[in-house]
Amino acid sequence: MKRDDAVALAQQAILRSNRRLIDAVEQRRVGQASSTSLPVSALPIIAVTSATGWECYAIVEELVQSRRFRVRALYRTPGTQAAARLEALFAKTEAEQPGLLTLQSGVDLNSAETLERAFDGCAGVVLYNTANTSSAGRISNHGRDAVGGRAVVMRQVMAALEALRATPSVQQVITLI
Repeated sequence: MKRDDAVALAQQAILRSNRRLIDAVEQRRVGQASSTSLPVSALPIIAVTSATGWECYAIVEELVQSRRFRVRALYRTPGTQAAARLEALFAKTEAEQPGLLTLQSGVDLNSAETLERAFDGCAGVVLYNTANTSSAGRISNHGRDAVGGRAVVMRQVMAALEALRATPSVQQVITLI
């Protein structure tokens, strides 16, 4: 199978999975007014970590297209090709629906303090933890270090738990590992 065909199939599977996640989040919004009647500023904010990665970028894109949430796309490294893709989505969204998408770079998943600031005011969080490590926006091990990868994931989990405990506005968390 050609690489482009494999990537296209994987992206389709991710989008199907993300649709289920978004439907689950929407079902939990019991008792809230229909978001189509709300101004953008009144929509709940959903933070999505690792927003430049394939999976989380697709989630950001789906949430933005639903127009039922304001989306805070969180990522670590600006200036990468993946960040440029996210910035293009931001520009398109701003032209069509200002305020629906915000970008926040410099978010370190290992820092409870950084995550707490990033989650502030959010009603929900899509939290993506990964064993991948990177330097300057380039993934260095793709999770191939089983022992070191567990430690990486646990540092992220502990930082996220601390940040979530300190952020009472967050009512829903979807975790992807």
